[in-house]
Amino acid sequence: MSETCVEQLLAKLKIDPTTIVELYPALSKENYLVFVRAGSTKELKSVEFLTYPSGGNIRELPIFTSEKYPLFDQLRALSGEVESGIPNCA
Repeated sequence: MSETCVEQLLAKLKIDPTTIVELYPALSKENYLVFVRAGSTKELKSVEFLTYPSGGNIRELPIFTSEKYPLFDQLRALSGEVESGIPNCA
């Protein structure tokens, strides 16, 4: 599986901080994967995103650009059933 544009820019960012100028526009054009509660995808307004607590009173939403990361597989295993689309969502 090839790297996405965002992944390439993130790697380049470590070497050249000015890459940030290219990164932000690319982020808005990327497709992302998130985990949602099974059965909550009948309508967009009822989708329940699977989040986890972090520091303070904040909940984190893991967002992925690809399924190739080990953490994606770990979270998929922990969350049980995973639905892969949201009907009626353009």
